[in-house]
Amino acid sequence: MALVLLSSPAVAIRTRRVAEGHPIEKVIEMLKGLITQVDEESKAEALTYEKFEYWCKNSDKELSEAIAEGKSTIDELSSKIAGLKETEKVLTEEIELLEQELEKLDEDALEAKNIRTAESDLYSEADTDYNQQSKPLTMQSSCWKSRKRKQNRHF
Repeated sequence: MALVLLSSPAVAIRTRRVAEGHPIEKVIEMLKGLITQVDEESKAEALTYEKFEYWCKNSDKELSEAIAEGKSTIDELSSKIAGLKETEKVLTEEIELLEQELEKLDEDALEAKNIRTAESDLYSEADTDYNQQSKPLTMQSSCWKSRKRKQNRHF
């Protein structure tokens, strides 16, 4: 019976090993699980990479278009700025000419005003002189008229 007792634990261990499986089988199962997990992750990563690659291509295309459009806009605005600077130059010259013309007109107006004032003063002086000289003649004329009337009455 001693032998049975001794063999009993050995049988129990062997039975347990058969029921649980060999330790290498557990490692193989674990490796199979890891392979499946790596395959799934690689497929997910490949899909993510494809999305990223698509985004890069589209972004590059959009960026190239935006850069081309920006350059075109810069060229247009540069031309417009050059045109406006030329217009500004021409208008500045015209303003200077008009300012000179206004100064000349102001000088002419002042000269004309001075001439009119001098002529007005001369006219006033001549009118006053005429009135002073014509008073005696008017009086003399009225005296002659009254004398003539008197003479006419006598004839």
